Amino acid sequence: MRGKGILKASFIMPIVFAIILLLMQIAGASGEGEWTAKAPMSTARGYFQAEVINGKIYAIGGRNNQGYMISVEEYNPVTNRWTAKAPIPTPRQALQTEVIGGKIYAIGGVNGSGTLPLVEVYDPATELLFFGIGMVLLM
Repeated sequence: MRGKGILKASFIMPIVFAIILLLMQIAGASGEGEWTAKAPMSTARGYFQAEVINGKIYAIGGRNNQGYMISVEEYNPVTNRWTAKAPIPTPRQALQTEVIGGKIYAIGGVNGSGTLPLVEVYDPATELLFFGIGMVLLM
């Protein structure tokens, strides 16, 4: 009796293995795990920082062939479009950003003046830019 159980298992295991391989191939053909080209940023840049708020991606600062950047661009994946937003006041690259309470905090970085001890805050909902103890409305 025991020999028949081993014989059954030796037939069933390859079938189960074949089904698993087939399912893995079907899942791989679904398009998951593939890269798809989307609209390019309006301005080429490197050494920038990116954050996500309300499903939109913000590319902040950085550097390109023209130098340190102040531009901020917002990418909307629903429309596949980039939109220029209020620029960051201080041109910089290699900054750190964090999102707290729906606002983007830009911290430090470097530019032609050296390492920056600055913290600047941007509120995408109101287009208000806070820096130091002052506030500026950029439209």
